[in-house]
Parts: sequence; C-alpha cells; structure tokens
Amino acid sequence: MLKKFLEKKTSGFKPIAYLVSKLQLIIVVILFFLLAQNFFSPLILSAFVLIISSYYFYILFFELKKEIKEEEFNYYLVFFSLILVSIDLAYFLPFLTGSYFYSFFIPIVIIFLLFSLGFAFRRKYCFGKVKISSEKETVIEKDFDLLSFTTAGKYIVESEKSISKGKEVKVMVKTTLFGRKPYKIQE
Repeated sequence: MLKKFLEKKTSGFKPIAYLVSKLQLIIVVILFFLLAQNFFSPLILSAFVLIISSYYFYILFFELKKEIKEEEFNYYLVFFSLILVSIDLAYFLPFLTGSYFYSFFIPIVIIFLLFSLGFAFRRKYCFGKVKISSEKETVIEKDFDLLSFTTAGKYIVESEKSISKGKEVKVMVKTTLFGRKPYKIQE
C-alpha cells in the first residue's frame, strides 16, 4: 500500500531504495525493542523478534530478489542476513550461554568483519543510465549499489565522448571524504 502510494506521488521512485529502507527500518525497530527489553516479557519479546525477523527475510528473499540482478543477489543476501543474525544473536545469546559478554562481543565482531570484508572486496565501478551527455561530461542516474558502496542519485561524471540518452554505462567509482561516488565513464 505504501509502495503504491510512493510510486504515484514520488518522481523517480526506486523500488530497491524503498526495500533497503524497509530492511534498515526493521533493524532499527528490533534494536529499539532489544534496548527496551526490561519493559517487556521475555516470551513476548522473543516472539516479536522472531516474527519481525521472519518478515525481514521475506523482504530479502522475495521482494528484494525481484529488484536486484541475479548475479548480485547473493552479496545482498549475505550482507543483510549477517546484520540481522548478529543483532538477533545479541538478544538470544544471553539465554543460550548465560553470559552477557558474548551477547555484545560476538555480534560486534560479526558486523566489524562484515564491513571490513565489504570494504576490502568492494567493486570499483557501478552502473548508471545516461540522462544528459556532452563531449566532456555526462549526467547519470543510478540506483543504490551495495557492491560498490554507492548511493542512489544523479551524478555528473567525466566522459570521453557524447553518449546517447538512456544508455546504461559502466562508471568508475572513487572514494571521497564523505563516501564513494561515481566519477568517470569506463569505455
């Protein structure tokens, strides 16, 4: 229902950005309830965490899979699954081990390793559609790309020649102070 509303009312609506935002929102909701676990019955909170985690995996396996290229889906699956599993471990490990040390230490190590590996093996390029092009510069529009750690948006990039509008191009990515961004079309 919200997706249909956003498709109608938002220009440039991107389903992948919507779905990734839903996954991030679910993580924030789970974290909120885990931080407030002293105010809830452990049985009710456990059921809630399991139900909302199931919905998270539903979005990941069924909705997000439709929006992502097949060869890239496994990377999204591993990344988002490990984030949820590490947060769920933060809740369930004290019940299993009897120690609160592991409930914080293990999830932090998993998330640290996940982001470290992600940065080490990230792509040095992304794909975008040409909006406007001239001899030296091109405006591209691209979706969220987990593999290159770039966000969705319109970018002005360097180009060697004029490129036809609507063509999908491979764009080199550089690291800046505020993240990674596309900068040059790869010929």
